[in-house]
Amino acid sequence: MNLSNLKPAEGSTKTRKRIGRGPGSGLGGTSTRGHKGAKSRSGYSKKIGFEGGQMPLQRRVPKFGFKNINRVEYKAINLDTIQKLAEAKSLVKVGINDFIEAGFISSNQLVKVLGNGTLTNKLEVEAHAFSKTATAAIEAASDGDTIKLIDNVEVSVQLVINKAITLDLNSKALTSTWAMPSDASGAKRYALVNNAVLTIKNGFFNVGQARGIGAYAALTMDGVKVKQALTGGHACLALCANGTTYSIMNSTIDGAYAVSCFADNATVNIASSNIIGTGETLYHNGSNYGLKLTVSNTTISGNGNGCGVYISGSKAAQSNAANQNGAGGYQKATFTNCTISGTNGVEVKYTDLTLDNCKVSTTQSAPSYTQNNNGPAASGFAVVSTDNAMNETTPVPEGAITIKGNNGDYDGLVGLGTLDSVRSDYSGFTTESIEVSGGTFSGNIKDYTGNNLVIAKDGGDFYVGGTAQSTLENANANDRFHVENAPGGKLDNVAAGVTLINNTREPLTVNGETYEFEEVITVKPKNTTIVIIQPTEDKPAEDQKNPSTGANDFVGIAAAMAIVSVVGAAAVSRRVSCLQGAVFFPFFPY
Repeated sequence: MNLSNLKPAEGSTKTRKRIGRGPGSGLGGTSTRGHKGAKSRSGYSKKIGFEGGQMPLQRRVPKFGFKNINRVEYKAINLDTIQKLAEAKSLVKVGINDFIEAGFISSNQLVKVLGNGTLTNKLEVEAHAFSKTATAAIEAASDGDTIKLIDNVEVSVQLVINKAITLDLNSKALTSTWAMPSDASGAKRYALVNNAVLTIKNGFFNVGQARGIGAYAALTMDGVKVKQALTGGHACLALCANGTTYSIMNSTIDGAYAVSCFADNATVNIASSNIIGTGETLYHNGSNYGLKLTVSNTTISGNGNGCGVYISGSKAAQSNAANQNGAGGYQKATFTNCTISGTNGVEVKYTDLTLDNCKVSTTQSAPSYTQNNNGPAASGFAVVSTDNAMNETTPVPEGAITIKGNNGDYDGLVGLGTLDSVRSDYSGFTTESIEVSGGTFSGNIKDYTGNNLVIAKDGGDFYVGGTAQSTLENANANDRFHVENAPGGKLDNVAAGVTLINNTREPLTVNGETYEFEEVITVKPKNTTIVIIQPTEDKPAEDQKNPSTGANDFVGIAAAMAIVSVVGAAAVSRRVSCLQGAVFFPFFPY
């Protein structure tokens, strides 16, 4: 083999068979599809089971029904059976193990309680599911009963509780698929309604097509997560009983108007919880009065077009003699160690508000204030007090706001008086009663700080009170601060190298040194004078005397150094062993 006769290896190439090129080709003219019929034409397809037109096998074979792979099988036990079991064994609690021991179920069977019969004794009943009638029977049994879930439960009816009970969700989920009627009002709008004292604990309550919980009696929630699917102006948890105390702790409420109060003289306590809403997240209706609200260690997140906290009121309500805070008194709201956000972080009307070490922010980029025939509309404030002024009348916010705590942080304007358009558009504007004694603020609130220290970092936040003092003490040498107010014109313990811009227009004493009307001050280090005390009662030892003169070396050094000022030096004791034998000069040359 040479270059002139190279060819592919035998079998490595094949001549392509071209079918359907006519009878003369010897390979047919129909491309192997035959003559006529469905299979000879383009686009042919055959569905599974097709047998040429005759009845296919899967249709000829008889059918036996349907088995749902998701079906859950329960062993049904009626209330009268449970009552007999409790009486026979003197039980106050009937659980799964009791059913197994009595031979009603095996260890791998699930129990569903049905409503035939009644419970005459106070019983705590455990089961995997309850029928509609059984739920009603247990609720009606007697005060003090506990209903405990053993498995997730789905209910399609409105749950109405008329006896004082405890609903222990037992880390399970109670899901309501009940649909709220379109014309429903009052208690008929809520998936769960308590007309008696109710405690809900340890689990999940999910609501799909209705409002959440309508509390028409005292309610305690501990360790519960409530999730509402409805949006718009629908309350997730509605507090509706006048003069009632409500307690929410270690819980999460996630809904439109997450926690809404529609009660007079209600006391609401919230601790260590998470409140999430798309409307007014924590809301008190202005038609009601006398609210006493205490919130601690809680996050309140307004994720829609509403405030984080909105507490309304009216002059008429405040003058009501039945107001628990006294005739003409304001509602009370106290927040401690809370994180709050919304279009306004906190907006109140006719309410005394206290914020202690809270972090409050607005979700709006720019603040605004308008009036219409429905009252004022403020937006973009961290904290604001409004009233019910309408149609360009002068707003007169009523109620005191107290902001304190050195760890507080407020991102957004505080008070209507900090918005220039309010001052210009409403000549008769009355500054609201706001007292700020501590915290960090994104805007200047000097007018509300009284005699407290106020500084502002160059191009940054404003610091008040103890927060300002701590900031100055721990500042870096190149930091610049504007001093807006200094109590008594005096600042102590300011870090060395810090630059202060004196906006007080008064003399300023910094670290003991007074600067007369200087606008820019660079803080100098403190000078400390060395003081060496020579005790007179001790005589020097022989080995401490100068061998040539017999004089005490420490006398000379004390005299020389008593007038020397050294930065950052400390007092030196006479008894320093390392100085023994050293040579000292009796004075310094300068």
